[in-house]
Amino acid sequence: MLVYCASAYRGKDEWEVWMNIMSALVIARQVWLRGHVAINPHGNSMFFGLPFDTMIAGDLKLLAKCDCLLLSGAWKDSEGCGKEYRWAVEHSMPIYESVFDLPEGE
Repeated sequence: MLVYCASAYRGKDEWEVWMNIMSALVIARQVWLRGHVAINPHGNSMFFGLPFDTMIAGDLKLLAKCDCLLLSGAWKDSEGCGKEYRWAVEHSMPIYESVFDLPEGE
């Protein structure tokens, strides 16, 4: 299964952004270890400095190619995760809030 991993990216300073990126990479690794393929937008665009609208538009294109959405961390406080969540709901995509809720992979 192709799993889109969503979690908060932005933070109050560069250190917090870096910690959010590292947390997202850990989640992506767990997805791989469970037998799935992880799409991790944080690793794809970290520190690019592009406008939010540009990044979220690209992220939603990636999400559209995936089989499910995995939300983690403080995703409810994230504007981007909110948009990804609403997209998944509107498109009847399965949504998980824990890597351990994913079905067993191959």
